[in-house]
Amino acid sequence: DILVSSLGGAREMTQLHGVLFENYSKNVRPCLNYSQPTRVNVTLYVATIVGLDIKNQILKLSGYLSFEWQDELLLWNPAHYGDIDSILVPQDMIWRPDVAVYNSVEERVYVGEDGSLASVSYDGLVRWEPVINLGVTCKVDISKYPFDENICTINVTAWMSDNGTVQLTLTENPVRLDNMMTNGEYIVSPYTSGPQFTFFNGKHYIVMGFRLLLKRRPDYLTMTLLLPVTMLAVLCVVSYLLSPEEPEKVSVSITVLLSFSVFLGIIDNDLPESSDNLSFIVYYVVLLLLLAFFCVAGNAVVVVVHTRDLKRQAPPTVVKIDQSDAHDMLGRGNYTNGDDLIHVPDGKRGHRKSTGIDVIDVAGEGASVLSKTAHHTRAERLNRFFFLLNTVALIVVVTAITLLILY
Repeated sequence: DILVSSLGGAREMTQLHGVLFENYSKNVRPCLNYSQPTRVNVTLYVATIVGLDIKNQILKLSGYLSFEWQDELLLWNPAHYGDIDSILVPQDMIWRPDVAVYNSVEERVYVGEDGSLASVSYDGLVRWEPVINLGVTCKVDISKYPFDENICTINVTAWMSDNGTVQLTLTENPVRLDNMMTNGEYIVSPYTSGPQFTFFNGKHYIVMGFRLLLKRRPDYLTMTLLLPVTMLAVLCVVSYLLSPEEPEKVSVSITVLLSFSVFLGIIDNDLPESSDNLSFIVYYVVLLLLLAFFCVAGNAVVVVVHTRDLKRQAPPTVVKIDQSDAHDMLGRGNYTNGDDLIHVPDGKRGHRKSTGIDVIDVAGEGASVLSKTAHHTRAERLNRFFFLLNTVALIVVVTAITLLILY
């Protein structure tokens, strides 16, 4: 089960295997002086960020962890074994630290898949690089969503070995992204990593925190979420530009109101159900929803004011009919009077000036027109007031949310 990685042959490898593992126990920490801990250098290599589930606050990633330590029981002189200076052995043949991912949400928290290999050098340097595919908890801050930045930590610890037995240490560059696949949703960069010390049952334990900074790429959500809701808000204000005579004013604003409700439901499906820090976009959509509500109310008031004027009765009139026209229309006999008047309810009379039928506005045609014009002007003034009020409110909301996101 030991693979040759240098110049020697099978005979030398078999001989080396017999010497190294004849009295070797993988259950014994390979240190000649137990007053000293075994130092294990750890580096995280990230291959890909599968995704950050902000609703459940879980980061999923894949890659591998690199562990290096000195095994003082696995030493040999390469010159005695055909210049073999390193070997690959199954991880189960040698001692290795009981490393676990402390904040993993997977069923298996211990590091190391079955069948993984470890490299052992002639000077006792062991390099073990198990592959990891894991999900870890990540406390997300969605206050600036979709312009948010989150720091996620992968906590690695020696589960049962205290700091006096196994001492985990970080390398100079503890998080490596050299070969990481570009993520379409986030810009990923290493963040300051460091140890955390805990005290439990009278012993000190160390937890190594590997931190990643995930900065969201906002282009997609800006085009599919922020821009549409802003355009809907503008459309709601534009509805006031319709004439008070148009009942579609109310229909347009109601449609906008319902659209905001749909977008609020979409946002709710993506964000965690937590009130620790609500996203600014939630406040934004809720404020625009209120703005749409006032658009509906304002347009309804304008239309109602205008409609009531149309239902008012016109002033009394006198209809003048000459004798010949009356004879033709009513089919009656001759009339003795030259001018016949049809009595109107207010008892006023009008005089024929010409043959045919004339309609006279007794109260005054100008008075009727002035009444309607005055009322129409009041409706337009009310419409203009609501337009200016909602425009100012929209500008204030957009400016305030923009400043909160930027600063």
